[in-house]
Parts: sequence; C-alpha cells; structure tokens
Amino acid sequence: MLTDKDVAIYALGKTEGINSLAETLGKGFDDEKYIESWNKTMKLLGVDMPLKELEKIYKEFAKKMDDIIKSDEIKQKKYKKTLR
Repeated sequence: MLTDKDVAIYALGKTEGINSLAETLGKGFDDEKYIESWNKTMKLLGVDMPLKELEKIYKEFAKKMDDIIKSDEIKQKKYKKTLR
C-alpha cells in the first residue's frame, strides 16, 4: 500500500514533471526559494518531509512502482497461460 509520502512525491512529480524533478535533485537543495516552496507544498499535503529526503524517498517510491508493475505483469502472464 502506498503511504502519504508516496502519494505526495507522486503528486509533486506529476505537477512539476520529470525534468524539473531531476533538476531539483541535481541543484535544488541549495536554492532557498525552492526550499521554501517545497516546505509550503509539503505542509499543504500534510507531510513533514525535508527537501533533502526527496531523492531517497523518490527512489523508494520508484522501486515500489516497479514492483507493482512487475507483479501485475506476472499476474497477466499467469492469466494468459490459463486461457490457453
């Protein structure tokens, strides 16, 4: 099951887009305006998460998403085999 943090990170990625998120991971940690914006966004989402945790948490989220997709693909393959 996805946590509130997972949902917040997903929403942020969808809102800002992958390129912006990658840029943030690369240099946003030192940008005071971005840090302030990040803190406001997380507060609105009810999540207490410092910007520096973004990369770690986003990687965890991406792994969970990959696991869900792989699990779904396995289920589909098994289902197709039963249809044969």
